[in-house]
Amino acid sequence: MSSYDTLHRSLGSLIQDPKEFYRSIKTGTTLLMQVDDVIGEIGMVRRIQTIQARAVQALSAAVDECTRRGMDKKEKEQYNLATLTPFLETFSMLEADAERVRSMLTMDLDLRHREAAIENALSGTERNTMLFIFTTITVLFVSHPSLASE
Repeated sequence: MSSYDTLHRSLGSLIQDPKEFYRSIKTGTTLLMQVDDVIGEIGMVRRIQTIQARAVQALSAAVDECTRRGMDKKEKEQYNLATLTPFLETFSMLEADAERVRSMLTMDLDLRHREAAIENALSGTERNTMLFIFTTITVLFVSHPSLASE
């Protein structure tokens, strides 16, 4: 909340202190991303708890059904496993989704690293070009003093 208050107080400070304004924008963006992450995690926990609650209800119903039918231990295990299989498959799907998101994030970060390397190379090339031009002009003026006096 203190970061939010600081961000809120800095609104309209672009003219007064542009650096502070941009720092506050960066802070606000960071806070927004953190809150978004927390909201996403809460949603994941809620979904998992819902799945678990449904699994417990299904298992309880399966135990009652096994008791009603008078099944032996092996039949009960098979019936209970068959009851829980859809829930276990749901967790497998959640894990696959998480792996897919992780892979996409890894690829995104890799692309950003490559982009930064390209930007670095381009700015280095620009600096080299400017240095070459500056050096060429300097050599021309040093080797031809008459150019400097004109």
